[in-house]
Amino acid sequence: DLLDCVCFWTFQRSLNGMDSFPSLDQTAASLWSFDSGRDDMDAVAFGQDDEEERVFEGGKDCCIYLIDASTMMETDYDFGQDGDGEEDELPEFFEVDGVDSNKRNCFDCSLRAVRSALRQNILTHEDNLTAVVLYGTKKSKGPDGSEASEASDNVYVAMDLDQLNRDHVLRMEAYLKDEGTAEIGFYGTTYNLNDALWCCQNMFARVRTKVETKRIILFTNQDQPHADNTDLQRAVQTKATDLKDNNIDINVLGIDTKQHKFDPTAFYQDLGVSLARSDKGFEQLCQTIRDLTHKKRARMTIPLRLSDGLELGVKVYNLFGDPKRPTNVWTYENKHLVRPRTTMICQETTTKLLPDDLKYGVNLGGGRVVFTKDEKLKLKQFGEPGLLLMGFKPRSALQDWHHCKKSSFLYPDESVIQGSTSLFTTLWASCFEKDRIPICRFVSRAGVAPTFCALLPQQALVEAEGSDKTLMPPGFHLVHLPFKDDIREGVPVTFGMPDADEEQVAKAKKLIKRINAKNWSLEQFSDPVLQTHFDALEALALTRPDIKPTPNDMVPATFPDSASRISKEFEELVYEEGYSPEMAVAAKRSGGSGGAAAKRPKVDPSQMDEAWFLAQHKAGLLSKCTIPQLKLFAKMKGLKGLPTKKADLLERIEEEL
Repeated sequence: DLLDCVCFWTFQRSLNGMDSFPSLDQTAASLWSFDSGRDDMDAVAFGQDDEEERVFEGGKDCCIYLIDASTMMETDYDFGQDGDGEEDELPEFFEVDGVDSNKRNCFDCSLRAVRSALRQNILTHEDNLTAVVLYGTKKSKGPDGSEASEASDNVYVAMDLDQLNRDHVLRMEAYLKDEGTAEIGFYGTTYNLNDALWCCQNMFARVRTKVETKRIILFTNQDQPHADNTDLQRAVQTKATDLKDNNIDINVLGIDTKQHKFDPTAFYQDLGVSLARSDKGFEQLCQTIRDLTHKKRARMTIPLRLSDGLELGVKVYNLFGDPKRPTNVWTYENKHLVRPRTTMICQETTTKLLPDDLKYGVNLGGGRVVFTKDEKLKLKQFGEPGLLLMGFKPRSALQDWHHCKKSSFLYPDESVIQGSTSLFTTLWASCFEKDRIPICRFVSRAGVAPTFCALLPQQALVEAEGSDKTLMPPGFHLVHLPFKDDIREGVPVTFGMPDADEEQVAKAKKLIKRINAKNWSLEQFSDPVLQTHFDALEALALTRPDIKPTPNDMVPATFPDSASRISKEFEELVYEEGYSPEMAVAAKRSGGSGGAAAKRPKVDPSQMDEAWFLAQHKAGLLSKCTIPQLKLFAKMKGLKGLPTKKADLLERIEEEL
């Protein structure tokens, strides 16, 4: 019935001339600026001999940082204010060795932001092509060091479009130190933004390698360039349209000054370019650059088959991914790369074998089953790649323990099948209305085992009510489900330990309340192991004199005094007198001075009656009992007003006996 409803809605929307879903399209335009190039993985023709996922090597990403170097950029940068009305604390990467931290005009802060981006990209996207172009300078220089006759007036190519290396980062630092600035001439009085854009277009045209994306990131604090010359403004508009027709994206980063707030509606909004502002400080400016240069490619593009003859195209995106260290390479004499080579040799005759001589074998029942490569490929064929609808289940049927691996995100793709967005939106809306989730068979690519998945619908998540900024678009989360063989039956576990009393539970609740992390978020912390590794690589590559220690944010700097006091009280309630975690761990590792460490014999709580406690007292072992055990015996004797410390409790019981 739900599928019939989907088909009827789609047919009705077609009659009304509605081929798209506005909220989906508008959300995608506001956040998901996905690359239009090839996916990371081709579902049909990619990888039939490897169970592990591999990434498709597409073209290079080209990015040009276009920085306004005119005299208007000499004004002070607006770093924003915190809740107390004071200037926000600057991040650590703002500081540059040998550079005065008081140099905080718009141009210097733009150079610092570009330097921060280059430092990150040289470790994560070193194969991409990057350039830095300054406009509004007093001198001119074109690509590859060409003379002024071949360059645009007041445009200086500080770094040509090439793969990143250590010299690029050092050059940005040299500009911040005012080294070599005489030959450039910062803060010129005349400029032509059209010439700067033309220079960038010319640099893209000179690239001979395969290019996936082309992007220009413009830094400026002038929200209305050429305000007194309408001819130059029309030339900029024409050039922006020309760049867009050539698949070159323009991202304008409007910089706020202490005297003027950047107004994107004054000029740039009519150009049809992506706009962003640095109204939340320098760190937000650097984060915006990282978001723009980060790859947002789909993992794959596959069909979603609803029934025979009814399917739509969807893209699969990974929302999370484990960052990996750069792969080590073998070198010879510190400059020559070493290429490994594998040779297959027969174990009995030591004869070198060719690939055609090899077959696959499996030892089974004392014998060996042999099959060819084609036969092996046929064993791994489980249908065409894509999603096949199996049916619908109530949303409540999806449990937390069903998540057996990280989920993905589905979004419609019109490039494969026209009308996919309309059908996808109807299915998405129907699932919310009926409170159902589709169950699908998922084959990621040819030669990969199928899995069952649940498509969990998600509403659009906006930053705040009434805000245009969307944090997550509407779509489906693809949740991988376990097979029957993956589910293990639960085994009841008994620990044989006494339960905590009410006083211990109350003290534990109080401790948890005092150390509750109210503003804690996963996005606040970076992996300290990765950061230390990258900092060491950067220091060695840039020939730094020393490697600065990386701060470990995972360890709290301070612990509240009240929490420390409650923690001590909780420790006295639960553990024996004189207990120390460090001493306990050391004793456990060493096993004690006399060989094996002495262990307290385990006693069944049901055997702890009054006779058992009297026997322990007679043997002089009552002090070996824990606080909960002593309180249990005290209750048996009818004692009230018990002390919290073990020594006092033991003394009270001894007096009673």
